[in-house]
Amino acid sequence: MNKFTSYMQRKTDLESQIARDRALVRDEILLEIMSAIEEFNFDREELFPNGKRRKIKPRYFDPQSGAVWSGRGREPLWLKGKDRRDFEVETAGVDDAREHDQH
Repeated sequence: MNKFTSYMQRKTDLESQIARDRALVRDEILLEIMSAIEEFNFDREELFPNGKRRKIKPRYFDPQSGAVWSGRGREPLWLKGKDRRDFEVETAGVDDAREHDQH
């Protein structure tokens, strides 16, 4: 049991050392970040975009209802059991690449 107690004390000491080292590195990293912000003239909106998420482009379009689907999440009812290729949104580059693969 004495060996276990010794290991637990060692663990506690190592965790304390890690916390101290992290605090030292944290300050250095923060200085680097602040320097980069100043050097590259980042503004607040670039650094903190207020939770704006990148909009996912639709991959499939239902011409009857006008509904679109990104291909993520549950498959919509209007697409179930049908060939997805018939509903793909045509985008430049994608169709060219597909055509190139067929040759």
